[in-house]
Amino acid sequence: MKMTNETIFIRSPKRHNYSIIDNTCLRDPNLSWKAKGLFAYLLSLPDDWQIYQKDLVNRATDGDTSLRSGIIELEKAGI
Repeated sequence: MKMTNETIFIRSPKRHNYSIIDNTCLRDPNLSWKAKGLFAYLLSLPDDWQIYQKDLVNRATDGDTSLRSGIIELEKAGI
């Protein structure tokens, strides 16, 4: 039996609670997965959402230092 690293993704139709975002940032090979995930999360928030670093730290397992480095990475990329 030959083992592979292949992952199967099952997609289901979405009718609510989803986001449509531009793939440009997500496909940028110069950005880390951390920065891409942070970017996608921020775009999923309502347009009038007030973003605070302290609040973001409480919404994931990354600590303050990790979050800040992701923000800096996005800023340096001009995103």
